[in-house]
Amino acid sequence: MDLFSAGPWSSGVALAHLEGLRAGGPVHRLDDTRFAVLGHREAVQVLTDAKTFTSRFGTGKFHVEVPGRSLNLSDPPHSTSLRRTLSLPSTADRTLARRLLTGLVERGGGDLVTEFAQPLALGTFGAAFELEGEDLARLGALTRGLAQAPDAGSFQRADAVLRSWLAEHRGAPGRFFELGAGLSPGDQQYLQRLLAQTGHESTAMAIVLALEVLIRRDLPFDPSPEAVDELLRFTSPLIRFVREVTTPTRLGDVALDAGARVAVFFPAVNRDPAVFARPDEVDLARRPNPHLAFGAGPHACFGAELARQQLMDTLQAFAAIPRPQLGPCVALSSSVTRGFSSLVMRVRGAGPS
Repeated sequence: MDLFSAGPWSSGVALAHLEGLRAGGPVHRLDDTRFAVLGHREAVQVLTDAKTFTSRFGTGKFHVEVPGRSLNLSDPPHSTSLRRTLSLPSTADRTLARRLLTGLVERGGGDLVTEFAQPLALGTFGAAFELEGEDLARLGALTRGLAQAPDAGSFQRADAVLRSWLAEHRGAPGRFFELGAGLSPGDQQYLQRLLAQTGHESTAMAIVLALEVLIRRDLPFDPSPEAVDELLRFTSPLIRFVREVTTPTRLGDVALDAGARVAVFFPAVNRDPAVFARPDEVDLARRPNPHLAFGAGPHACFGAELARQQLMDTLQAFAAIPRPQLGPCVALSSSVTRGFSSLVMRVRGAGPS
């Protein structure tokens, strides 16, 4: 099974396959140079030890030489210095989720992806980086092309279009286009591309996946921090990150040569039974919950708290409406992100107060 392609993930068989591999240990050889990391402890080791497990040769299936500096494809201290130049607002529009949901309820329902989660995540991103109107809509469409790419070729084509758009807007007014102003043109473009790629679509998928789980399992819309983290653990929207071994080492019971590539598969790592009791159950009061849905170490998700806030606002809004029902859904075809491209909700009654 090709765990780096979209098919096994969109069909729902990839996670079951990884769970089957777990019986052989926390690290599993996929081929001559690639290994799957399934254990939580081993994943933390890979994600936090950037000296042994580098990201400078790409975070995908293949070794890629990446010039310049970037947040995710440079190791400390370069990536750390870039992170220090960035900031996000400590709070966002806490009413956006409620307003979007009110419109859905008034219409009797709609698509939770295109009419709720994506507008919520993209709107929050736009407010954080002073983007609006046509620019925000276009950036959203272009970055969804990356997040929803079913294979490497599709990703590269979508990436080329996004980079071209960013080059056309170099020096345009607004906080987003000013990001990385002191960097080289290539480094600035990559910084903007990465923040746009990761800044909203993965959050939208986290929101949709959480709602699908709660509605289908008839669980309460609990907006507590514990519930939010449990939903992130259970759904794990980000599929994997890859690192390359720089020097011979051991991971779990496996000896790794320099040049080996290790893929941390977050949906499996976040169900490691050695760390999470009853890992296949949704326990909204689970504590402690050291999930890795946002990664760990020097490349942990920059916008984790803003994503949590949006999910919390979503749950508060849904707790105030009549219990919705789910209609037809279409799984997202992506090798990078889990989620839905469409998920219909039906609801009756007045919107949230």
